[in-house]
Amino acid sequence: GIYNDANLTGALLGLAILISVYLAHTAEKLSGRFAALTLMGVSVVSFLTAMSRGAIAVFAIAVLVYLAVESGKTKGELFVLLLTAGAISAGAGVLAMMKLGEGEVLPVLLALIAGPVAFAVDWSVTGRLAKALRGHGKLLAAICGSLAIVLIGAVVAAFQITEPYVFDGESRLYRGMALTPGEYTISGDWNVKSEQPITVYVHSQTEEDVLLERWNQCYRGPIDDAVFVIPEDAQWVRFLFDAEEGAEIRELVLSDGTEIPLLYTYLPGTLIDRMQDGLLQGYNFQQRLQYFRDGMTLFKQSPLIGHGLGCTENLLIKVQPYHYESLFIHNHIIQVMDEMGAVGLVAFLLLLFGSLWLAIRGLRKEKDSLASVLIACWVMMNFHSFMEINFSVRMYQCAAFFVLMISVLRFTEPVQKKWSKPAGYAVLAIMCLHLAIFGSLLRAHRTVAQEAARFNTNDAATFMTSVQGFAERAPFDKTTHQLNFVANALVLDDPQYNDTMHAYVEDLYETGTYASYMGLAQHYYLTAENWQELFACSRMAVAQIPTMKDAWDQQVEFYRDSVLPAMEASDMPVFVEGITYFEKALAQTNDRLWDGIALNAENQTFIQSVKDLSSSGCSDSELYQQLIAN
Repeated sequence: GIYNDANLTGALLGLAILISVYLAHTAEKLSGRFAALTLMGVSVVSFLTAMSRGAIAVFAIAVLVYLAVESGKTKGELFVLLLTAGAISAGAGVLAMMKLGEGEVLPVLLALIAGPVAFAVDWSVTGRLAKALRGHGKLLAAICGSLAIVLIGAVVAAFQITEPYVFDGESRLYRGMALTPGEYTISGDWNVKSEQPITVYVHSQTEEDVLLERWNQCYRGPIDDAVFVIPEDAQWVRFLFDAEEGAEIRELVLSDGTEIPLLYTYLPGTLIDRMQDGLLQGYNFQQRLQYFRDGMTLFKQSPLIGHGLGCTENLLIKVQPYHYESLFIHNHIIQVMDEMGAVGLVAFLLLLFGSLWLAIRGLRKEKDSLASVLIACWVMMNFHSFMEINFSVRMYQCAAFFVLMISVLRFTEPVQKKWSKPAGYAVLAIMCLHLAIFGSLLRAHRTVAQEAARFNTNDAATFMTSVQGFAERAPFDKTTHQLNFVANALVLDDPQYNDTMHAYVEDLYETGTYASYMGLAQHYYLTAENWQELFACSRMAVAQIPTMKDAWDQQVEFYRDSVLPAMEASDMPVFVEGITYFEKALAQTNDRLWDGIALNAENQTFIQSVKDLSSSGCSDSELYQQLIAN
């Protein structure tokens, strides 16, 4: 899939399916219908094999919306097309899912032939049915209702029909479910080929466990002796059955009467495996809820103008209750709120709902099928983006913004006023000016980066002048060049650089990033032997990424390996105070984190040594010597 991301792949292909259906539905020639249905077949098979549950659910809603808003005259034809082509392509997609594997050719062939087969069936059989349904709305509604009942019944039946599970020596039976807290046993019908019993692993998870991806073991051992207790706060339970090849399980029942399903006869294993973590209890859903909470925390910190484009990766780590890495919020509305605040949100909503309003107006006035599919696409892209990163990815933006602008191009009515043209030219001029400014800044950024990469000199004055030039000319990232200048200005100890150096130190402090604070501690305060500011700056650095364990360990290593050797015995009170405040900062951080930060053994030993020696009453000189020796 695109970016190896099932959800983003599903988001793009969902739009592709809707548009290919529209192209087939409105094609005037058979060749056009054939091409559109071929595109649809490839898209549907790829969409299903991506197996994005959220995209599939939202796509189903979008299809229903498409049918609901389509003109009554052509609604029957669209329904038959969706029924025929969709059923054939979906069948090919399900079969492809069952045959996925390295080197498998069948899924690719199914993607290529699904559309042509659907075209052949539509052309030879169902096309006549579509014509017969034209103008018969009640009959069409009855057919839709009947098919819905049949489909729901088939799905329910597919989840009820199972068969015994036979172990093949490689796979294991994995099932998950929500259970009432209490004590359980397992009974049923199974047999083994030798004296080796079937082993069952039972684990439970709380909401916090889900996010931290950890399981609490309730039982591990032979299935015949299984007795386990589900804790009060458990929200999900996992069963894992393992046995030698040939062993068979025919029935599994818990002591409260709950049956554990075995092998589903009519459902692909990839689909079943994706469902075992629960729809609302699984890691993906719970993690997104946490993204939303943390995203709203960031919004409250700067509600009017936000924190700037691309801010979330660095800022989420300051407010998250446990460590996770995410470039985006997974919600396009909260993402815009965090980056551009309420001002940006208003502009973004005007774009989204302005496009929808134009499509609805086109549907009412012109009964245009294009308006129907644009509304369906709008539902697909916006509903799915409530839980995904779609609008944060350039590839998706290229598709989504293009689709949104079709409504503007097709259904906008010219404003017949004297000021309309001047206003339009003014907007165009502002956009061109914006692009020109941004283009110039981007060009300057790349030019400076290239010059800095190629730069090489042995002359100190030339070096300092060039680095200062890079720092002044770099429009986006000055930090590296400013730190480079500051570190070398201290080494050269030339008064002519002092004013610029101090100005850069202030700028670096204001950036509020880990790189700036840590760079100042390592390259400025350490060289200047300003120990109080060094420890303060170091703590400010780690406060920018408080959930990263490595950052805390790196601070202690910095104190031990770089700061301590540069000090003298008379500096020990400052060193001990710095270590003490560092430990307090770590404790305060752990108070708000779910999983906490634990330093590695070497760093824990070092901090404990500082505490023990400082409290032992030894002199500063003795303390220094013993710390250096250790």
